[in-house]
Amino acid sequence: MKADNTLGSLLERLPPEVLANLTEEERIALWQAANPSTWRRHPINIRLTIPGLSGRYFLTVVGGVERRSSERIRRERKLHRLFTVGNLLFLLGVGGGFYAAAALVVLGFLLLMGR
Repeated sequence: MKADNTLGSLLERLPPEVLANLTEEERIALWQAANPSTWRRHPINIRLTIPGLSGRYFLTVVGGVERRSSERIRRERKLHRLFTVGNLLFLLGVGGGFYAAAALVVLGFLLLMGR
């Protein structure tokens, strides 16, 4: 199990004899207590890992009923801006890929029809 900064700093402060006697279940419980999950089950939950030239990339799409408070939504909009260079390039790539695939389908259909 990989420890994040919160759990790592907690484990560093434990006496070595206590740390040595922790079971895997106890370590997992500590990790869950240090990192409460804000992700719940969503009706739409798509998670992909895409291999790339410089490493692996992930794409996560979740959807469902909005349960966040308006204050949290405002705070997260400031932290995670929609209009960034990375998001723009991603959307252009997806849009370009969609139109390229559609053009290939149309071209293949026209070739099959003998035009």
